[in-house]
Amino acid sequence: MTEEKYRYHDTVVKWLSLVLAVIGAFVAYKTYVTQQDESRSQDDARHQATLTQNSQFEQNRNEQYARRFWEKQLDLYFAACKAAATLATVESPKHAIYAPARAQFDQLYFGELCIVESEEVAQRMVDFKNAIETYEKDPSAPGRRNSVRDLSLQLAFACRASTEKRWQVELGPITAKLNTPEFRHRRVEGHFGDPAPSPKLAPSPP
Repeated sequence: MTEEKYRYHDTVVKWLSLVLAVIGAFVAYKTYVTQQDESRSQDDARHQATLTQNSQFEQNRNEQYARRFWEKQLDLYFAACKAAATLATVESPKHAIYAPARAQFDQLYFGELCIVESEEVAQRMVDFKNAIETYEKDPSAPGRRNSVRDLSLQLAFACRASTEKRWQVELGPITAKLNTPEFRHRRVEGHFGDPAPSPKLAPSPP
């Protein structure tokens, strides 16, 4: 091989080596970029999964809290209605079951029920408390016991309406009971209308 051919081959080999080196570097770079992109995608996916998991956890926690709150509200509504109905139906404040029911009503009025009651239920509790205090001053006074009964019914209906709204359920009308003479009398007199604007803890009427 002549020196000229040797130089030619040497130049070709060098250029091929350079081209191969450039190609190798490019392939390595593309591989690196692809790996970085995949790594970022995986990190983004993990981050998104974490966010979704945290959001779901927060939602579940809020739902559990709301359910416990609503269940407690329902329990206290039942207790308040039971205490009021007992006070409204016993023959006299001297009856053996009157004092325990009175104590339970006061405990609910001044305590737990304040945490969960709706505005309308709170108003009905105020109205009933005022009426029962008036009734106790003179149980034999005309109309006072009927007033207590009316307000006990109003409290029950307010709790029913609050429950329907809170649980987003339709309990439906209780037509059979509302059409009885006693209930019809109260409906005609407007006892199930809007509550009077008296604040809670308002002084009882004389």
